[in-house]
Amino acid sequence: MQIIQIRVRNALFLIIAPDKILVLKITTHGHSDKPKPYEFEIAKWEDAGLPAQSYIQCDKYISLEDKMFTGKKYGKLKACDIILLQQMMKFHSLMLLD
Repeated sequence: MQIIQIRVRNALFLIIAPDKILVLKITTHGHSDKPKPYEFEIAKWEDAGLPAQSYIQCDKYISLEDKMFTGKKYGKLKACDIILLQQMMKFHSLMLLD
């Protein structure tokens, strides 16, 4: 019998269309001396319900249909983090979030 381990991970869910969700990886492993261009530091991580200083890795994502999401919502980014994230993603031409 094979035992499968499942680890719950933090992620940012962005609604990009009425039936599409973009899921970005959140990690506590921040940048070293040289910041990665697609890594976003969450300023208000405690207010977002995260356990430690966290970073959104904008180059690590998957796209889901809304009916595929069955997870639990634990927190929400503050407006200042959302605005800065949008600016960074537009600067790097990752996607339009408006």
